[in-house]
Amino acid sequence: MKELAEKLRVYLKENRKELDLHRVRLFPSGSCETTSLLLGKIIQDEYPNEDIYFIEGTNSSKYEQHFWIEVGSLTFDLTADQFGEVDVPSYGNAINEIRTRFDKVEKKKISDALKSNDYATGKVEEFARISKVIRET
Repeated sequence: MKELAEKLRVYLKENRKELDLHRVRLFPSGSCETTSLLLGKIIQDEYPNEDIYFIEGTNSSKYEQHFWIEVGSLTFDLTADQFGEVDVPSYGNAINEIRTRFDKVEKKKISDALKSNDYATGKVEEFARISKVIRET
């Protein structure tokens, strides 16, 4: 899983300007929702028997949201370094340093998130294409 996450980060950095995905042109800033949905799709395609969760953190004292993926005790946060206190993304770390920023954390199975999120439902074919590219390279 770590290798898939690393490949996706490189792919997004190299192709962000050409991709027609919500806010990915700004990657890693402001693109955590789409990036996390895409990573969740890739992991689900490669590991269909894993329990993969799409996580939404909200800080109610200042309007702030962030999204990442959790698989078991592992955290995948490819855009964590958009925050000043984090230097590198999380490629399957056991602890998510960002989680402490949020007083509300919601968990949703990635399969449900992919079916209900507008960013994912509007780009099903593009998500599938990128998943294939990442998994086959």
